[in-house]
Amino acid sequence: MRTVAIVSMKGGVGKTAIAANLGASLARMASGETLVVDFDPRNQLGIHFGMDPRSGVGLAETLLIGANPGPLIHTPSDGPDYLPFGRVTDRDRAELESIASKRPHVLQQALCESPLSGYAFVVIDSAPGPSSLLLPVLLAADLVVAVVLADAASFATLPDLLELSGMASERRRPENLHVLINAADDDTCLGRDVRALLGAQKDVSVLPFAIHRDEAVREALACRRTVLAHAPTSQASADFRSLAEWLRQEMAREVSAPPVRPSEGTAPVVAVVAAPAAEG
Repeated sequence: MRTVAIVSMKGGVGKTAIAANLGASLARMASGETLVVDFDPRNQLGIHFGMDPRSGVGLAETLLIGANPGPLIHTPSDGPDYLPFGRVTDRDRAELESIASKRPHVLQQALCESPLSGYAFVVIDSAPGPSSLLLPVLLAADLVVAVVLADAASFATLPDLLELSGMASERRRPENLHVLINAADDDTCLGRDVRALLGAQKDVSVLPFAIHRDEAVREALACRRTVLAHAPTSQASADFRSLAEWLRQEMAREVSAPPVRPSEGTAPVVAVVAAPAAEG
């Protein structure tokens, strides 16, 4: 199992849309091998697969009671398998954050349980911005993709991104932290300047491609579908397929190692992903 985390230093950059459509792209390459996990308390990921975020239990509840989340996995008709975060009260969320602080490997341990451990790829959608729920995601990930927009507001989060890079450097493979620019528009001076400034940062690896601005992403969300299902010939769909193919090749280059059940003393590789601006 290879795990990629989709993260962002601020909301509204399309992180969740990226996680959903990356998962859908991977699932279309190999049916039944991809699981998308919602670890964002907003519980919005399922909207892209036609799910109602107001109903059902999910991963959060199982982590609170130490149960196996496997029975809660959904199998949408036009997407990857999906594990919701679930609806929780403010009190439950505070308790989960406390658990994450005391046992930061709790998510990694859950992913080692069957049937979650049987997937070839796991895509994790994380809470936006600095959060107590971020470290468990980083510890569970083999690769991190941080999502940003090519705008001044996203560039202002660069210090937080560099701090995240520092967190990754404490793990085994800091080179597995990458930045993905979403809703890119190369026709604007600001877009080109922000991409150049990000690319000039020595501690930040910016992916050589971006997710282009495409209304098909918003239209797909309004229809509660992935953009690959709603508009398979769109520019965004092509971009997501490119991202999925890059991810498969990147993870194939990693040295394989026998699976080890995580303990509080082991720390896996971190992955950060930047998502499109449809929502997130």
